[in-house]
Amino acid sequence: MRITNWLADLLGDRQGRQCRSRRPAVSAQVSMQSAAIETLESRLLLKANPMGGEYRINQYINGQETLSDSAANAIASDHDGNYVVTWTSTGALISDNHDGSFSGVYAQLYEADGTPIGNEFRVNSTTLGHQLDATVGMNDTGAFVIAWTAQDNQDGSLSGVYAQQYAADGSKLGGEFRVNSNTTGLQASPSVAVAADGSFTIVWQDASPSTGAEIRGQTYLSNRAPTQSEFIVNSSPGSTTAGNVSVSAADDGSFVVAWSSSGSNAGVYTRRYTVAGVNTGVGT
Repeated sequence: MRITNWLADLLGDRQGRQCRSRRPAVSAQVSMQSAAIETLESRLLLKANPMGGEYRINQYINGQETLSDSAANAIASDHDGNYVVTWTSTGALISDNHDGSFSGVYAQLYEADGTPIGNEFRVNSTTLGHQLDATVGMNDTGAFVIAWTAQDNQDGSLSGVYAQQYAADGSKLGGEFRVNSNTTGLQASPSVAVAADGSFTIVWQDASPSTGAEIRGQTYLSNRAPTQSEFIVNSSPGSTTAGNVSVSAADDGSFVVAWSSSGSNAGVYTRRYTVAGVNTGVGT
């Protein structure tokens, strides 16, 4: 194998240098070198094996069940391997509307071995219009938050970002709530991350005629109380590609936001925040 041959060549070169320096060869050293090569070979032979066959997640089959192209993360797992998957269910016909009105957000919980925990469930409480772009964050204990885009003026102006908090057993913690404070224009394509204590952060794309494109965020305590006002993440508004935003949180609640920009500031950017939601000034 390529890596093994490289190591053998390197060890052979070392042996050659020892001969040229007239140092006696040590059999123990040769044994250690051979063991190192065998160890590398065994690691290279490791491979990932599927745990069973593929399986369909959605139980409802009369509509179009899809993962959103702009969803930052449609699946999340806890420390034990239990996981949750969320998706958008859209009716091909009016009679096929799963939640009774165009599209809705659904989810399914699983144990680590792939056994479903209960049935699929609707996430959005408001069913009028379109609810889509579902994304989920889960912490190590299994608590999770699902966020999505709600269209058709649910927040009073085009589209807004909404979310629902859940306990590890899948029970709702309160009702759905609007995330964005600024309702002018479009707010869409969220990403969510949950810390070890259940606090969470949601970021999204914001676009309005007055400000252009921005990445905005909101931090919450585990009881869903906002820890600060809605904040702007990107330092160059007006040049951010819609939908390309993602957030990841550490156990202590500190988090990192990543996004892509176009135009004169084209590229992928990140910004780091403390648990208090303060920009660290590193990674911007």
